[in-house]
Amino acid sequence: MENALVLRAKEVSIPAYLYSRNIIPAEHSRSAINDYAYFSPFSNERTPSFFVNSHKNVFTDYSSGEKGDAIRLVLLLEKCSFIEAVERLLSIDNVLPDSLVEKPTNETNEADRGKHIITDVTELRHYALTQYVESRGIPIHLARRWVKQIHYSLNDRNYFGVGFESDKGSWAVRSNKFQCNIGGTGIRTIPRPGNKVYLFEGFFDFLSALVHYGVIQPSHTTIVLNSTTNLNDQLIKQWVVDGKVVFTFLDNDDTGKKAVIKLRNAGCTVTDCSGLYAEYNDFNDLIKARI
Repeated sequence: MENALVLRAKEVSIPAYLYSRNIIPAEHSRSAINDYAYFSPFSNERTPSFFVNSHKNVFTDYSSGEKGDAIRLVLLLEKCSFIEAVERLLSIDNVLPDSLVEKPTNETNEADRGKHIITDVTELRHYALTQYVESRGIPIHLARRWVKQIHYSLNDRNYFGVGFESDKGSWAVRSNKFQCNIGGTGIRTIPRPGNKVYLFEGFFDFLSALVHYGVIQPSHTTIVLNSTTNLNDQLIKQWVVDGKVVFTFLDNDDTGKKAVIKLRNAGCTVTDCSGLYAEYNDFNDLIKARI
């Protein structure tokens, strides 16, 4: 077979080929590497693990470990010969329907430059993010109860991360490469009856406590600060007035220790629980050490 035909076959869009087989994306993944996410055609799954980089026209299937170009995909799916795979690709309409094409957006307005703009909020699905969460010792079924997958843009580039929403609708976003707060920073309150308050610095520490105690939700009012700067005088005063007993699960550093002192000096009844992970910087480091 002529090399020119083989090259043409390799250039046939993988999403277009999949569409010809009635396989459509589960979502646009909006990452810098892959822009289409599918349920794997090689397995029966509920979370997309088959990704296509349409710029390089290659696929990666994490459920089977397979990856390659368009010809390789046809060989795997149709179990045919190399020549038949090339002919199959050359026979399809190499055009995606409008519904599967991401519409280009205008360049970021000057007023929005430097701002994180959320473009989508979904259930935690992306393989890179589920791997990241599991690497921190948090089971995915538990994480999905409390966090979301956040897609956002910054200066005309798309990113995604694990997001934890605050009371005011802002998001603390984390991944293995970065962390940011979108919409500012704020506390997350999980109200429960009683006079006890469990206080955490970050949401991975909160999730770590759930893992440590073997529960899926707290039994007492829980507050995740997302930053110790959110431990303000008004919040503390209300706890004192209400007679709350505050159990702190803050970091074993100067910032965490100063926060405990601040609470006690304001008249709060405080139980410092950082001794549970005294050999580590925070609760999550303890959980990670158990993996």
